[in-house]
Amino acid sequence: TGPRPGLFAQQLHRAAAQRGRLDPVYQELSDHWTAILQRLYPVWALIGPGLSDPGHIEIHSRTVYLDSETLLGPRAAIAAGALESRSILRTFGVALHETFHGKHTKRWAIEHDVALSEAKDQAERQLAVDRRLLEEPRMEAHGVRDFPPDSLRGRFVRRALQAAVIDVILPAFAEHVLAAGAAPSRDLAARSSVYLLARTHYGIVDDSVLQSLRAVWEAVLGASDLEALDELYAKVIWIPDGDIERLDAAARIYREIVGEPEACDGDG
Repeated sequence: TGPRPGLFAQQLHRAAAQRGRLDPVYQELSDHWTAILQRLYPVWALIGPGLSDPGHIEIHSRTVYLDSETLLGPRAAIAAGALESRSILRTFGVALHETFHGKHTKRWAIEHDVALSEAKDQAERQLAVDRRLLEEPRMEAHGVRDFPPDSLRGRFVRRALQAAVIDVILPAFAEHVLAAGAAPSRDLAARSSVYLLARTHYGIVDDSVLQSLRAVWEAVLGASDLEALDELYAKVIWIPDGDIERLDAAARIYREIVGEPEACDGDG
C-alpha cells in the first residue's frame, strides 16, 4: 500500500473529508458504513485514502476515520465492487474497535489523560501514556461483551476483530519487534503484549498464534514479569468505564513491571 501518511497529512485529509470533499466513491462508501455502524452506536464513518493509520476516532465528534487503501484496497477495486471478503471483515474489525472507543472510553477519562500529559512531572506524563495504552484492551473487552458470544452479532464482532488483529496489528508489531533484532526494548516488548496478549483474555487472539512473540517477550521481559503483566491484563479488561482511579493504579503497576521508559511516546 506504500508509505502511510504522517499525522499532519492525516489531519489535512480529515479536515477536507469533514467538509464533504471526499471522492464520491469514498463518500458513498462512508455513508453506507455509517448506516451500518449506527446500528451499534451513534458514530459517523469517513473512509478514504490517508485518513488514518489505519483507524482513529474523534471522541468529541464521534467520527471514525478509516484508511481505505490499507484496509480495503485501491479505489478501482472499491468502485468496481471487487473487494475480497477478508478485507471487508478486517475493515469492520478496525471500525468496531474505534466504535467501542466511542461507547466505552468516557470523556472525563480523556480529560484526565490530557491533564496528565500536560503536567510538569515526567512521571505524570508517562502515566497518561500508559493509561491510554491499557485503555485499548479495556474498552475493547467491554465492547466485545456487549454481545452474547453465541449470537449472530456477537460472532460477527469477534470474527471481525480477530481479522483486524491478525491482518493489521500482529504483522505491525512482529515487524517492529523483529526489526529491533536480538534485543528489542522492554517498552516495545511490553507494548506489543498489551495489544496482543491482553486480547487472549476475551477471546480475540488465540494464544497459539503468539508463540514466536511469546518467546521474545520472555527473553526480553523475563518469565516472571511476563506472567505479572498477563495477570494485570486479566484484571484491566474488567475495569468499569470511566473508573479513573483503577486505571491509574493499573498503569502504575504496568510501569513498575516494565521499568523506566525509553521515551515518552503517544498512544496507539
